[in-house]
Amino acid sequence: MANVLIVDHQSSIRKSLTSSLSGNGHKVNEAASGKAALEMAAKSRFDLMFLDLELPGTGGIEVLSDLKGNPRTSDIPVIMLTSLPSAETEAASLRLGASNVLVKPCDSSSLETMVRIALREGEDAVSARLGRARDSREDAGMEPPVNDDYQEEDVLAKYSGVPGKFISTGGRLTKLDTALDGGLPVGGLALIEGPSDSGKSVICQYLMHGAISDGWEVAYFTSDRSDQDLGQQMSSIGLALPSGVLQDKLSVHTINRASSGEGNSSPIDDLVSEIGNLPPSCGLVVIDGITENLMVSEPRAVMGFFATFQQLCSTGRAILVVAQSAAFDSSLLSRLRQLCNSHISMTNELIRGRPVSSCNVSKMNNVEKPKTNGFFFNVEAEYGVKIVPVSQVKI
Repeated sequence: MANVLIVDHQSSIRKSLTSSLSGNGHKVNEAASGKAALEMAAKSRFDLMFLDLELPGTGGIEVLSDLKGNPRTSDIPVIMLTSLPSAETEAASLRLGASNVLVKPCDSSSLETMVRIALREGEDAVSARLGRARDSREDAGMEPPVNDDYQEEDVLAKYSGVPGKFISTGGRLTKLDTALDGGLPVGGLALIEGPSDSGKSVICQYLMHGAISDGWEVAYFTSDRSDQDLGQQMSSIGLALPSGVLQDKLSVHTINRASSGEGNSSPIDDLVSEIGNLPPSCGLVVIDGITENLMVSEPRAVMGFFATFQQLCSTGRAILVVAQSAAFDSSLLSRLRQLCNSHISMTNELIRGRPVSSCNVSKMNNVEKPKTNGFFFNVEAEYGVKIVPVSQVKI
């Protein structure tokens, strides 16, 4: 149960959100102004805040800025509320640290998913702050404080929780978690396809980091990277893992390349055998680097490979197959979409002369999704995925 503060000048919105959130077991508090919200946040600790952008007097952006600028309240995840959605206000909110922007009146069907993602973000923010504080004390040769507002967690223990039923980014990439309705279901097969350099591997790394943070082990099958290369790649986009966690929770396996002359059953058979021998604690399997094997295979064989991967999911793990779109013709891709539980499509776009990538979740847990169920983004060094506001793309 979370302690939630709803800040909105419309009593009808507060009443509606209170009903939905309290019905899901959360403790709800209300405020009608930005000033009252800041006063309440200074006196009580909240796990989550819903904040109206159009507040009279002290506006939502100003309140958000104050919250994120205060060490006592900076960890509170904030979901902004607006009845006048625009790319400018969404971008400004996200830059200041908002978890998401929700359009009023609120859609109750996606509300709890958004709440779960935001709460996870708050937990990660607290853990990161504690880690920085501990590192600073160790660098200065200081003993841990006797009294602290929070109890510190052991780094390895942070990644040893009770795994859930979904694989998400753990709030690291909220737009993806939302598009996935909270995460990939454990026990399902997902396909992520797109052209070269469209960000497929980056999206996978966010899901891998989330799975490890949630206590799962991850097996990564590739024809290109070693475990050290993968660790460096994840660190370069802000997804660093402690060395002990990297060794204990992430295993890297090599996919052998096939040629048209020898057939390709042997490499795939080896891959299937390795996956079948993984321990039950391995909740996510990422197969990244299978494109060449698929391109020299007959469509019937490709369908057979995916059907086998689907069967391997029944042991209680999520399998994510990553491939370039060139590996499939339109007919084969359509059939694979029907077979897979989830489908993520990536594309490269050129907007105002600048390249951007798009990620669209067209099928999730056997349910077809709207064409707009995704986001546009760029990847920046050290920062990771940076969302590009939708209206910028439409112009």
